[in-house]
Amino acid sequence: LRSDPYTRGTDEASHCQWYYFRASNVKGKPLTYNIVNAGQSSRPSAWPGYKQCASYDRKTWFRVANTCYSEETGTLSWSLESESDTVWFAYFAPYSYERHQNLISRCAVSPLARLTVVGSTLDGRPLDL
Repeated sequence: LRSDPYTRGTDEASHCQWYYFRASNVKGKPLTYNIVNAGQSSRPSAWPGYKQCASYDRKTWFRVANTCYSEETGTLSWSLESESDTVWFAYFAPYSYERHQNLISRCAVSPLARLTVVGSTLDGRPLDL
């Protein structure tokens, strides 16, 4: 895990908790994944009882039951024999910008909603309300 540069200055802290990555060429292989510095994250108290989030298509997400966190080593581990050649892992299921844009476009044409741009994100994208 690495600190998120976009959180610096928001609360005088640089947060380190969320991750999102893929593993390829893994179909049928029983593999164990380790995040060796999870104990150094912003909220290490969130790891006990946590179940890893995974997806084969980035649309449907599931939890990996055999996820464990070692308070002694600060390592988050999970094992998965993938049903697909590629699997994505994330702290929580991501809410993509494309999905956000789809929601905004539905709201923009709805008679029950009014779309207002109240500013810009750090990336310069419109901040919709």
